[in-house]
Amino acid sequence: MNAPAALQAEDDGLKIGLETHVTLNTKTKLFCGCNAKAPADALPNQYTCPTCLGLPGSKPRLNGKAVELAVRAAQALTFDIDLDSRFARKTYYYPDLSKDYQITQYDRPLGLRGKLKVSENSVDLTRLHIEEDPAQIVYPHGNMANSTYSLLDYNRSGMPLLEIVTEPCLKSPMDAKAYLEELFRLLAYLGVIDAKAERVMKTDANISIRGGQRVEIKNITSFAAVEKALQSERFRQKKMLQTGKTIERQTRLYSEETDTTLLMRTKEQEEDYGYIVEPDLPPLTLSHEYVESVRAATKELPEKAITRLAGVVPAQYAPILVYQGLLPYFESSRTADKNLLARWTCGYLLKAMNYNDIDAPDSALPVAELDALLAAIQSGKITERAAMEYIKRMVTEKKTFAAVMQAGSVGLAESGAQTAADALVLKIISENAKAVAEYRAGKAKSLEFLVGQFLRQNLGLHPNEVRELFRKNMA
Repeated sequence: MNAPAALQAEDDGLKIGLETHVTLNTKTKLFCGCNAKAPADALPNQYTCPTCLGLPGSKPRLNGKAVELAVRAAQALTFDIDLDSRFARKTYYYPDLSKDYQITQYDRPLGLRGKLKVSENSVDLTRLHIEEDPAQIVYPHGNMANSTYSLLDYNRSGMPLLEIVTEPCLKSPMDAKAYLEELFRLLAYLGVIDAKAERVMKTDANISIRGGQRVEIKNITSFAAVEKALQSERFRQKKMLQTGKTIERQTRLYSEETDTTLLMRTKEQEEDYGYIVEPDLPPLTLSHEYVESVRAATKELPEKAITRLAGVVPAQYAPILVYQGLLPYFESSRTADKNLLARWTCGYLLKAMNYNDIDAPDSALPVAELDALLAAIQSGKITERAAMEYIKRMVTEKKTFAAVMQAGSVGLAESGAQTAADALVLKIISENAKAVAEYRAGKAKSLEFLVGQFLRQNLGLHPNEVRELFRKNMA
């Protein structure tokens, strides 16, 4: 449901704050040794133990890797890190929480007062803390409305989450989407999250307009859906105020099918959760030395790396080099023409990597082989068009540049291109008897005319290869 332009343009005192949960990139769960990398086709409740099932007598043990990743994220987001944070029990009754409380951080979170730069603006962050994920509610018929019962899958229970909360400082649904995209890129770049995992980020969006209470929209799992949900809820609240109705504090769900928000429950206050200090876990006490060791082991932050590349490569290539993990590969190259190198690394090499589902550039093509390919282009030994075909074969077939070049016509014959090339040469010779006669009479320019006719057909051969084919067939 799209709001009319008049409603969208009106200054309604819109305030948006986001609570974003990301799944930390660990091998095991937050408080037990169960697999945190369960495959998508895992059986329900396959990766569970008494702790993540919430059975009486089970005790949590904190995952050290989760703490390291949380500290790394806190540093990148410029949070003040509390060296003596602690865990609490957040008590509420819901089917996905078997022990009727969630272990989280409340009064002493790991991080306070952070910032994230988004384009030219800065988003103020309130807090960052660690908590466990509840179980997953499964509806047999797809959703709550169509199902007469629900099932619980505890494979997700106990997964390590990092919650990052903004101030209510976002001014539009578009700003909220841009913030989430930048947060995702940063955390994926740092290895805090696994960007390829399913539903690694989910967001609760809080929205209010002048004259109304804050409404929370729960568990939105895509960037586009966050923007649409906020637009829809903004329109709903405006219409309510215009018709004299009161906006109450609520928790709602967003339906992409109807593009509307639906009432889930009346919003609880913080005191309704009955927080107490978690008795089974000691305070999370960190040393200055530990925090600095995490900082030292963290790679260069994206903003700094992109700034460093300014003037070295065209501006459009810097974010690709940084966020796609290509920068170390790029910087290890001996090719002097950085513009050419960036264009091929960010373009044809990355395309070949994606086509072959290869993550690391070194695994796709040793940098020395890319250097050899680019040197051949610069010397005129091969055309860029031919090089496009060569790099595909080098990555797909795991061949060196020398091997591809040595194969030459043989390699083209394997793909059927050489047969087509011979046929085209013979066709051009038969259709241009005058030029052929002039060539045989010693007029060199006639050969170039014939070669030009061939190159228009775009078969990917270098001009020198084409000249040899004509010479062979006109001898």
